[in-house]
Amino acid sequence: MGTHNHLEIGNNGERIQDHTNFLKSKPASLAVGGLELCERISSLIYKSPTEYLTRYQAIRRVISEVKPDMVILDILFRNMGRDACNTEGYKYIVLSPGTSIDHAALHQPRGAGLWKFPPLFTNITYPVPWHLIPYNIILSIAIIYRIVSSGSRKSLEAARKEAGVPGSLLATSDKGAEAFLLASMAEMEYPHLPMPKTVYCGPIIRHVPPISPIEYPEIHRFLDQKRTVVLNLGTLFTYNDRDVKAIVSAMGAARRSIKGGFQLLWKLPHASNFSSIIEDGFGSEKDREETLVREWLDPPALAILQHPNVACLISHAGANSLIEAAYVGLPQIHLAFWFDLFTLAARSEWAGIGIYANKGKEPEIDHTMLKNAIVKVLDDSPGSEGACMRQKAGDLAKKVRATDGTRTASDVILKAAMSRYSEILFYEPCLPAK
Repeated sequence: MGTHNHLEIGNNGERIQDHTNFLKSKPASLAVGGLELCERISSLIYKSPTEYLTRYQAIRRVISEVKPDMVILDILFRNMGRDACNTEGYKYIVLSPGTSIDHAALHQPRGAGLWKFPPLFTNITYPVPWHLIPYNIILSIAIIYRIVSSGSRKSLEAARKEAGVPGSLLATSDKGAEAFLLASMAEMEYPHLPMPKTVYCGPIIRHVPPISPIEYPEIHRFLDQKRTVVLNLGTLFTYNDRDVKAIVSAMGAARRSIKGGFQLLWKLPHASNFSSIIEDGFGSEKDREETLVREWLDPPALAILQHPNVACLISHAGANSLIEAAYVGLPQIHLAFWFDLFTLAARSEWAGIGIYANKGKEPEIDHTMLKNAIVKVLDDSPGSEGACMRQKAGDLAKKVRATDGTRTASDVILKAAMSRYSEILFYEPCLPAK
């Protein structure tokens, strides 16, 4: 469509990978500066009026030319796509990689979205402790107010009105959607009341076989050697010297604390920039043999994680990483740095399948916290936290593998396009009594 992507617009048109400080932040809080994150989020949600209307008109053109039976809106295109569908009179479905409560918090009975559930963009645990409920309510209201009252939203609303776009962003809701498809499962969510017409598809991923020794001989040979920790903080994360030093220090300390040690497979973009830190930190011949650092991992992540020697995934708590590890049944360690990652890391810890290893230190990496998390996860002794995590992750994996998210999503889309709504299995929540 000839426009910048969302992250580029959020940083005034410059590539976000080169300006990671735009993304990195502390979780939202009532502390001084603790709500600055909401301003960044507003710039991503609402964008500039010119960008929004350019995309809105482009989507309208596509819709009017294609004349689809159904429009599928990615969550990041939801506002402009919904406006285009409403203007042109076409049906749409919202497809989200996130979790249901993120979208349904304000729809909870008895105002539970304000007091019972941790606000998005925070690291507060669930269930919210009694002594934090007043704080939780005030913080929830403050986050909503900062996003709703932002200059980005107000300028966009004025531009939409001038361009003749019907309704307002705040008045428009997803009630007009034919379905709300989630790449999640009820078992991975806090107990809550989902949005109407919600379908839990399960992970919408491309199923791949375990890593091939013929196609990827180097990594397969490395994984075959012994128990391995995979470290992958995603595509957008940009390391600095402090991050690399903290990780190298944590790995060395963990290896000395764990009988038999472990290997490290590390996706480290621009690894050559940190070669001296890595060489100094992994100075012994044994350390070097048991550490494989690559700027990019060619095998699909899911293929690597399925190798039997992979014992743990250290990630940024991104939705895709969570789903892939859940599919395999791997315990996880999370280093959260921005936006929804704080909430996702806390949710994984609540589910008993992960450890939030920089909670309270965000967006920094604390080498002691990371070292302790690795030691816990790799502890195989009966009754240990690591053994319990492995059991829970394995139980969840059986449920995840029993789903076929891709097939479910495509089936719902087809039935909705044909107006066969009675055949769609919308989720019927069974909430606990308390």
